Amino acid sequence: MDMGKLNQSSGMYMNCRSSLCKSQNGFSLIELMIVVAIIGILAAFALPTYQDYIIRTRVAEGLGFAAAAKITVGENIANAGGLGITNTDYCAGVTTLSASIGHVASLSCSGDSGSIAVTMSPAAKSVVVKLAPNSVVVASNTGGTGGTGGTGGTGGTDGGGTIGAITWKCTTDSASYKYVPAECRKS
Repeated sequence: MDMGKLNQSSGMYMNCRSSLCKSQNGFSLIELMIVVAIIGILAAFALPTYQDYIIRTRVAEGLGFAAAAKITVGENIANAGGLGITNTDYCAGVTTLSASIGHVASLSCSGDSGSIAVTMSPAAKSVVVKLAPNSVVVASNTGGTGGTGGTGGTGGTDGGGTIGAITWKCTTDSASYKYVPAECRKS
């Protein structure tokens, strides 16, 4: 196997594939410095984005805790006949958290309105997310006095309303917008 010519002055083997003989030295210092600078620039952009992503996942954990409370409050609203009924505890059966579990510092529920507040731990930037129920009353077509469609038809008066979908409004302070889902950023 031919290793090339031995350069007498430097003691290194030379690669002589062409008419010019070049020594094989590896990367130059400037090439290595350029690579390190590029990696540093990429890291400067990637690390803050990754940290925001981690906080968003911790806030999502808190919203997962709130999901169970939302179901219970929704059932209580439906059983009570809608929001705004006096002397109704919409949070009956909701398990509140006063001690920290995971990244959730606390979960509270307001019995008179059914609003749920989830406070995250300092590891999740202490974000507070508030969820408030809104019920939509849908007119029923039974028991009415008639109209264009006959008894209980359209245009007549009905015997009352029934609860339709219960929607939730999610809010937080503007400083926490980058950590919460898009539906919580609406004002």
